[in-house]
Amino acid sequence: RRPLTSGRVEVSPGSAGGWIAGALVVAVIIIAKETPGRPAVLPLLALLGLLPASSALAADLKCEDSIIIASGDVIEDDLYLAAQKILINGTVNGDVMCIGDTTVNGIINGSLTAVGSTMIIDGEVTQAVRVAGGNVDIRGKVGKDVMVAGTSIDIQKTAQIGRDLVFATEKIRIDA
Repeated sequence: RRPLTSGRVEVSPGSAGGWIAGALVVAVIIIAKETPGRPAVLPLLALLGLLPASSALAADLKCEDSIIIASGDVIEDDLYLAAQKILINGTVNGDVMCIGDTTVNGIINGSLTAVGSTMIIDGEVTQAVRVAGGNVDIRGKVGKDVMVAGTSIDIQKTAQIGRDLVFATEKIRIDA
């Protein structure tokens, strides 16, 4: 078993590959944690396709079996997470990128980009949400666009989407 990895990624201001550099670091860790019979490269490629072309000054990087941002915790930076289960109950003041089953009950003051088999947005994301997953459930508030691909998408009556909803799915349910 390999040790858990977390750390801080620094990218110089104005670099065109800020997001890509962070994603590549996550890729190296995921591939290092790859287990036989469960290739981690495909979700990574899907995530790279969702990345915006912008730069980042710095970011926190975490890669573990499960990651919990506890209620009351405040992270003042962009956050890159890779885990089987990710739970965000606190506040992140920055963009969040996740690979793994993700539940957001807290607040992300930025955008969320995530890939996993289950995605639940029950808190607030002030910017855009870009997710791909088997089952996607949006119950909370999204300040801007939602771009989602999944086998099953459920937009609950409590969901608030500030701008556009773009989706690709076999099954969608929108409660109005």
